[in-house]
Amino acid sequence: MTGSSDQTVGLWRLHNGNPISTMTVGMSVIEVNMAKHNKTIIAIGEKEGETQQRETQLLMLKVINVQR
Repeated sequence: MTGSSDQTVGLWRLHNGNPISTMTVGMSVIEVNMAKHNKTIIAIGEKEGETQQRETQLLMLKVINVQR
């Protein structure tokens, strides 16, 4: 799993490095983690607010199904 300043979170296959899924999240991702039960991605990022200030945001993404 990766997070990026291009406002995406990506899931990757460990054995060959191929992408599984890329999700646009609407914020520059600073940190990304997977919950212990492997069903929820937790991302922390920054988004520019209406006042041009950077706002830190927390995002939780539910992993629905990953085909093997």
